[in-house]
Amino acid sequence: MLIFLVQGCVSKGTESLSDTVAQSSGTDGSSGGQATSLGFVVTGILPSAGSFVGNYNVSISGSQFTATTTFTIGGTPCITSTVVSSSSAVCKIPAGSIGLQDVVASKGAELSTLASGFRYTGAATLTAVSPTLGPATIPTLITLTGTNFIEGASVNISHPTLALSPCQPVTIVNATTITCYTPPLTASQSHAIRASAILSSIVITNPDGTLISLNTSFDFTPAPQYTSVSYGASGVSFPPLDGVLNSGLGVYTMTVNGNYFEAGMTLKVGSSAAGSCSYVNSSQMTCTSLPVAGATEGNYNITLTNLDGQTVIQPLFFSLKPTITSLNPTQARFTGGDIVTINGTGLGIAAVISIYNNAIPIAI
Repeated sequence: MLIFLVQGCVSKGTESLSDTVAQSSGTDGSSGGQATSLGFVVTGILPSAGSFVGNYNVSISGSQFTATTTFTIGGTPCITSTVVSSSSAVCKIPAGSIGLQDVVASKGAELSTLASGFRYTGAATLTAVSPTLGPATIPTLITLTGTNFIEGASVNISHPTLALSPCQPVTIVNATTITCYTPPLTASQSHAIRASAILSSIVITNPDGTLISLNTSFDFTPAPQYTSVSYGASGVSFPPLDGVLNSGLGVYTMTVNGNYFEAGMTLKVGSSAAGSCSYVNSSQMTCTSLPVAGATEGNYNITLTNLDGQTVIQPLFFSLKPTITSLNPTQARFTGGDIVTINGTGLGIAAVISIYNNAIPIAI
């Protein structure tokens, strides 16, 4: 009884397997001309969309491809097709009708269909970018609007003073919207762009090779540029790179000169914000009472920051308030001409020493 049942199961299983093979391949290797034999199949195509004009390459994936395998898109043979391996082929897309189309692989009498596997699109357009300006040295998220954008598209910023600069990462929101971040440029690149007085262009490249441009559509705001600094107290100017760190000299003014300054610009000495800074114009600002009283003499970074976050950093040397600890000798002829040695601190190259309001020549 046990042997009889096992034979029945085997017999039924064999019959079922035969039925499956027959349904898949038929007596002539096909079923209705559309069924796929076991193992020979098309599984994907990349990119899966492209211009209806055609004449660009796509990759077709699957299994059991051979050198004799051919492909059609929407019933039209590929302009050329090359089987790279048993699982990959390259097809040059023929012109077609806008919309979804079947991708069919043929190998002798065997067929495999990827239904609605490829989408022909109309002509791609780029109509708008938002925002239309942003800081050159800091990435800005921009949104591009148009039609027939394709997954896998790339975006570049074009300007006569630059090589093509990628806007990335690119997010294809849908066929009409792309977002990406503008490339961070160097300060010198931003200055060259502004000097040219030409706006940058946006260029989208779809995977089918289609180029879409929106010319002179984006404005990079330049980074601030430092040129010089001077310090003054009671109208006295000190040479650049030599100033006073503490407030013992009284309220004094530091004037910073440069380019591309914006109203609202801030200034720091080291990590401390300067007080009472005033924007004069796009090339000058003044500050009083720098908040670094009691700091040690030496180099400090002056950091200028525009409202858009772009900065320029300039190291400057600051000296302490001058103090006199001793004189040698302590007496001299009223007619002048005697040499006096003065000891103290902060007696830098900018020191001015006076006796009875008469400036005297000094040697450090």
